Amino acid sequence: MISAEDNSVHYFSEGNPQYTYKNRRFYLIVTIKSNCSQWYGEYTCSVRLKTPNPTTWTSKPVYITNKTSPKLIELKYDRNLNLQALVNGSDFQYECIATGIPKPNITWTKYGDKSFVSVGPMLHFPSITKADDGQYFCTADNGVGWAPRDGGTYIRVRRYKPTMKYISNPIETATENDLISFYYTCILEVEVHGCPHPTVSWWKENEDGRKKIIKDGIMMGHDFRIYDGVEQDCYSGNIDDTGKTYHSLIWNYFNKTDLGTYVAKAESITGIAELKFIFRVEAD
Repeated sequence: MISAEDNSVHYFSEGNPQYTYKNRRFYLIVTIKSNCSQWYGEYTCSVRLKTPNPTTWTSKPVYITNKTSPKLIELKYDRNLNLQALVNGSDFQYECIATGIPKPNITWTKYGDKSFVSVGPMLHFPSITKADDGQYFCTADNGVGWAPRDGGTYIRVRRYKPTMKYISNPIETATENDLISFYYTCILEVEVHGCPHPTVSWWKENEDGRKKIIKDGIMMGHDFRIYDGVEQDCYSGNIDDTGKTYHSLIWNYFNKTDLGTYVAKAESITGIAELKFIFRVEAD
């Protein structure tokens, strides 16, 4: 309670008054420093006559607070991310933090796209894509004033998780005669997308799991040959051709020991993709 009974004055640690109380003949003045938040709250003024039968008058309550214009404090996001090379399909959140009394309303806009408006401090892309590339601005407003939009943040999707598709048939069927033919050759081929370029390896499934196929390099006789396509700059290419390369596994002189299930595996720092091939034999 602020009262005239003790004529007290509360001070800051550096000696400046937090509030002052002045009693005039027909009115009272209470001055509260605007930066002293501990005195914010609801106030009423009560007047009591010093008579044998005192009467008291009480004013309507007034809430005192200090209104301040908004101020942008921080743009918050996962600092492990590169805003210029976000991963396609990932969950991306970007938070605009501002202060002000009353609490400011925050709005996000996108440069060159008048239809884009996101209300609230969090700019959220649950599955960001190339279409979301652009420069985004944060603005804070609370009716007292407004914080000019920040300098803008440019975000770009430039990394893509590996994807694969079949070029050759996923199921190949050979006959008994094929398996004894000296010239029978088999080819598995896949098309791989991804940025950065995925590493592609070939595996054969067995009872113990998988065994990696190593390029033999033998020019005659039974052998495996692995071909990897030429890599181009995946960061500047068309979205439909991003990091596209072709990879193949070739057998010379395919035989019965080669029947079974094969796996093409593409992996990078953004993820892993796999495709399976089956080789089987049927009677002539």
